Amino acid sequence: MNINDLKQRHEIINFLKSYIKKPRGFVVFTGDCGTGKTYAAKAVYNAISPYTLPEYDADIAIFVNQSEMNNIWNKELKEQGHWSHSMKLLSNTKLLVIDDLGKKIPTDSFLDFLYCLVDKRCDSRDRLGTIITTNLSILDIREKFGEAFASRTLSGTNFLFDGKDRRFINGF
Repeated sequence: MNINDLKQRHEIINFLKSYIKKPRGFVVFTGDCGTGKTYAAKAVYNAISPYTLPEYDADIAIFVNQSEMNNIWNKELKEQGHWSHSMKLLSNTKLLVIDDLGKKIPTDSFLDFLYCLVDKRCDSRDRLGTIITTNLSILDIREKFGEAFASRTLSGTNFLFDGKDRRFINGF
C-alpha cells in the first residue's frame, strides 16, 4: 500500500485503528526518511501505552529503535554473559515497536538475538503485535536479515510510505 494515495491512506488508518484494539501479528512500515513511518508507529504505541491507558500493565507496549535495542542487549551480554532479561522483556510485551531497523549494520550475534526475538513473538500463543519501521526495501530486509527473519516479519501487513521528506518545510 502507498500512504500517499488518499484511498489507501484511509485503508491504512482504518487498519491501524483496528490494530490498536487488538495488536496482533507483524506490521512493517517501509519507506524513505521523513515519510511518516515513525509518526504512524508512535501513534499506535501512544494509543495503547500505559500512559494513555493506565489500566494496562507497564509492559503492555515498548517502543525502541534498533540502536537502543542493540545497546541494551550488548550491555546485558557484557555484564551477565547472556541476554535472557532483554529477550523476556521484548518478547512478552503486548506491542513491540522496533524503529529504524537496518539503520546500523548489525553484528552476527545481534542478528541471532533479533531472529530469536522475532521467532518468539511469531510463535507466541498470545499473538503479540509487532511494528517495524525501516528505510530498507522488502528485498533489502531479506538480504540483510535473512530469509527466515523476512518470512516471519513480512508475512503480516506491509505499508510503503512514499513521497517527500515531510520534515523539510519549503525545501529547508
